[in-house]
Amino acid sequence: MTGSRLRLAIEIAVALTAALALAASLIRPDWIELLFDASPDGGDGGAEWAISFAAAAVFLVSAFLARGEWRRAARERVASG
Repeated sequence: MTGSRLRLAIEIAVALTAALALAASLIRPDWIELLFDASPDGGDGGAEWAISFAAAAVFLVSAFLARGEWRRAARERVASG
């Protein structure tokens, strides 16, 4: 796998992981307590919302980077004929 394709795969994987964390927080706000059997925020949901906002930011950045990598690869394919 070339560096460009590897970078694209990593960016897509990070975006999907962040989207999954965001979806988990929106669907099941107490997923941290269920998964880790711990309540870092005292049960008020603050940690989950913080993770949701961070995951949304990571998703947007990763998706934007993956889009740029995809377009760069497409331009290289066209240029190489």
